[in-house]
Amino acid sequence: MSQPLEYEQVTYNDPGGAQMGKSATEKIAFYGATPVVRPVISGIVSSATCLSTIVTALANLGLVTDSTTP
Repeated sequence: MSQPLEYEQVTYNDPGGAQMGKSATEKIAFYGATPVVRPVISGIVSSATCLSTIVTALANLGLVTDSTTP
């Protein structure tokens, strides 16, 4: 099955795969978000603070829209 012309392959079926951001300080983003360095998540996994940090990190990368309420 061929891809529509509007899409571009990142790996072009290269068995070596693809890499984005060679180091933790290189910035990346998705869906038009402002690029950011790799987020750091810390804290107790079951805590609200940790969950909030994860949601913020995903939103900053542009992967989700944060519509949560405190």
